[in-house]
Amino acid sequence: MSSFVDSENEHQMNHACARQRMAENEVAVVDYCDHGYMHVHIGPISLRLTPEATSGLLEALGQALYSYAESARGRKRLCAPSSLITAAPKRNSN
Repeated sequence: MSSFVDSENEHQMNHACARQRMAENEVAVVDYCDHGYMHVHIGPISLRLTPEATSGLLEALGQALYSYAESARGRKRLCAPSSLITAAPKRNSN
């Protein structure tokens, strides 16, 4: 995929990378570098993506979380923390 860069070490060795913190919470940290990449850090894992790929990842995760929430509601059992379930779109009860 052209949205990904080869490796973090290669990127850092080949580029002096100035980064700006875009977001941070208890799960992830997201920085934006002056070369146009979003650096997404989740625990020991780091992803370097274009903003377009980051948006695609966010969309896929949102769809997966929504599907999981719908499936869990059908089983009347939720395994994920409620803070994750509230991120799913709400439907009208009409």
